[in-house]
Amino acid sequence: LWRVGTETLLATLHGHSGAVYKVCFTSNGSHLASCSADGTVCIWNMESGCGFSRCVATIEVGQGGGGAVWSLAFRPRDHQFVAVTTDGSIKIWSMDSFCEVAALECDSEFPLDFREVSWSPNGAMILAGSTDGKIRIWRAEAPYTCLL
Repeated sequence: LWRVGTETLLATLHGHSGAVYKVCFTSNGSHLASCSADGTVCIWNMESGCGFSRCVATIEVGQGGGGAVWSLAFRPRDHQFVAVTTDGSIKIWSMDSFCEVAALECDSEFPLDFREVSWSPNGAMILAGSTDGKIRIWRAEAPYTCLL
């Protein structure tokens, strides 16, 4: 972590055993998440006084055959995040329990290779980009319908 404007190194975060593919902050800046080739998402507490050098939660998102975690994004209200793994699965996770909330599915005649995922600004939709050149969109509430 670097302080903008002063080029001061604040901390080096250690929590993954593989390459880190993406990092993102919650909208209020209280937490940072990182995803990795090791199949995990690390959650870091960024509030002052908590220390930046350790991961406060490690979630095994890609374990059980899911593989590496390509991408993740926080829901604008910050109580959930969504992650996509190298097997193409897209799952919503709770920031309260660090448990899986839902797995998103989309009808397709062949397996989809998702690489990027994002929430809409209002938190009502989840979007995922695939290597087939298309973007899929889901409702972000049960029953998590694939809209496109």
